[in-house]
Amino acid sequence: MSLRSRILVAVQLAAIVFIIASGSILPRQPVLLGMFLAGIGLLFWAVASLRLRNLQAAPEVKKGAVMVSNGPYRFVRHPMYTSGLLICLLWVIGDFTWLRLAAWIVLLTDLLAKMRYEESLLLKAYPDYEEYQHKTRRLLPFIY
Repeated sequence: MSLRSRILVAVQLAAIVFIIASGSILPRQPVLLGMFLAGIGLLFWAVASLRLRNLQAAPEVKKGAVMVSNGPYRFVRHPMYTSGLLICLLWVIGDFTWLRLAAWIVLLTDLLAKMRYEESLLLKAYPDYEEYQHKTRRLLPFIY
C-alpha cells in the first residue's frame, strides 16, 4: 500500500472512529433510524456485489480483482462511500455537535480525494472503466 493510500485510509478511519465514539450509535428519531438502516442495507448490498476478492480499504486495485458494475454499482461507482457518508452524517445529525460535523466534513473531503485517486488507478487497470465513468455517477444517482 502506498503512503498516499495509508494517509487516506488513516484519515478516513480517524474521522469515522471520532464520529462513532463521540455520540449515539443508533439515531433516536424514526426518520433518521430508517435512513440509517437504508444506509446499512446499501453497504451490505455493495459488499455482497463487490465480493471478498475485490474488497479492501486501500484504493489500490487488488491483485486478481475484477471490475464490478452490477448491484448498486449500476447506479453509482462508489456505493460503499455513499453509504459510509450517509451513515456518518446521520450519526452527526442524530447527536449534533459542531466538532462531529467538522469530522464529517474531513471524512467527506478525504473520501472525495480517495475516490479521485482510486479512479485514476481503476482507469489504468480496467479498459472499460472510462465508459463506466461516463454512464454512472460517483456517489448520488443522477446528481454526482
